[in-house]
Amino acid sequence: SDQLNVLEISRHSNRLKTGHLRGNRFRITARGEEPFGPQAVEAIAERLSLLEVTGFPNYFGPQRFGGTGEGVARAVANLTSGRQRKSHSARFEMSVVQSAVFNLVLRERVIGQRLTPEPGDVVIRKGGLRPFAFDDRGDTPAEALVPAGPMPGRRMAVASGEPKATELRAIEQCGVSDELFESHRKLAPGTRRPLVQFFGRPTVELDSTANLVLEFDLPPGTYATAGLRELFAD
Repeated sequence: SDQLNVLEISRHSNRLKTGHLRGNRFRITARGEEPFGPQAVEAIAERLSLLEVTGFPNYFGPQRFGGTGEGVARAVANLTSGRQRKSHSARFEMSVVQSAVFNLVLRERVIGQRLTPEPGDVVIRKGGLRPFAFDDRGDTPAEALVPAGPMPGRRMAVASGEPKATELRAIEQCGVSDELFESHRKLAPGTRRPLVQFFGRPTVELDSTANLVLEFDLPPGTYATAGLRELFAD
């Protein structure tokens, strides 16, 4: 490319895997039925600044579950059928079920206005990676932490109290049990994922045709559509 120059190439000690990156920068053009004006830019800029601090619900987007919306039911049916499955198909289906459990937990906590850490939670520092028990946070202020939702599996850190009860209800709603995750532990070992995510370095401006142009950073695995849904919510 005439716009890019490779400055240096060297070997890395670790094998790069899917999602092994610091994050993604998005540039999104929003078009309305009517042209946007300066007031719209100001309102969206204020909303972006607020969400940069408070965060937004870190839902998996609908594309995770297939275009028809039947991906979860199909995945559960295939995984519990007893039929031999190709590893790549079973791995994808397990990720669909894990994502569905996560979204159900997040939905219940959004409805209950429980998006801040509470006793029994597993949490992650804002911008961090390692989950740990909220009750073991020591001197770390709660404002520096976000609750971490379940991606069920053997290696997932276990919550307690009401957070655990919420997660068990979500697993039951999906029509599965811990036995499913145990039997597929090699394909879906389990982890934790922040229930809340944050825009980084957000900007908004009008282009030459009065469309809104948004730019922001998001960590790996975060769906821009989840942030945009919150940004443009009535």
